[in-house]
Amino acid sequence: MALYSLMLHSLTFSIEIDDKMLSAVIGGAMVGLGTAIMLRSYGSTGGAEILYILAHKVFSITLGTGAMILNGVILTIAASFFPVERVLYGSITVL
Repeated sequence: MALYSLMLHSLTFSIEIDDKMLSAVIGGAMVGLGTAIMLRSYGSTGGAEILYILAHKVFSITLGTGAMILNGVILTIAASFFPVERVLYGSITVL
């Protein structure tokens, strides 16, 4: 954890992208790649990935299907709290 905190503190850069759609697609690709690498090595961030793995063991559904179901539920709930446009950009990110 200390190494992670140190790296976050020392690596300070930002990429300015004005297009929200492009940001959603690139962000989703980066998160998806990182999650795929992590799950292929049987790792977890301690977040929703644990629920995907449990759903796989209990209901025999694939990790991707479990992720889509849980993300769909989360985005549906988020639509009642946030503007629909932002929720739709979020749905593009998790696709």
